[in-house]
Amino acid sequence: MRFQDWDVLIFSAGSQVPLREFRTACFAQAENMSSIPVLTCFMPSLSGYAPFTVSVHSWTKPSILGSNNAGYVPSVVYQWRVKLVIDGVTVATETYPEDVQWPRQIDSCTAADAEGKRLALRFPRFHRSIMSQTHWNACDDLGRIKIQLSAGYELVEQGSAKFVKILDHVVFSFQPAPLGMM
Repeated sequence: MRFQDWDVLIFSAGSQVPLREFRTACFAQAENMSSIPVLTCFMPSLSGYAPFTVSVHSWTKPSILGSNNAGYVPSVVYQWRVKLVIDGVTVATETYPEDVQWPRQIDSCTAADAEGKRLALRFPRFHRSIMSQTHWNACDDLGRIKIQLSAGYELVEQGSAKFVKILDHVVFSFQPAPLGMM
């Protein structure tokens, strides 16, 4: 899916061909005093819990605080954050320096197994209950793969680092469904 100069693609593990997208649309999600663009699309389901990879691209050097860089403070070390949410659960969070070279691929969760190896991203199972809903909401989480692109900085307090979000640029929301149901 593409928003401005951003592209997010989803690949089944080991494939070099991204999964197809259907019915792409843009909505606005209200948050505080602003709204965040939410791009949505349907995509073919992989078998439940199949591993997959997300690729995040920017085709230009993006402005971290928006088109006019309002509020930019030169002494602050800004970062990009890519957050992956599957079925409403944050499974991976990656931060990158402001001058990161895109694209970036994410194929594993932030969580690790008992040996310290990061777990592969797993495709959500299809929830048949979605088919009987009387409404559709672009911001729903059930059965969705969401990639949220944000700008902020790192704050270290009491020895632990935390990402402080300043701005959400866009949310890409993929809704998998069996191909015959689309």
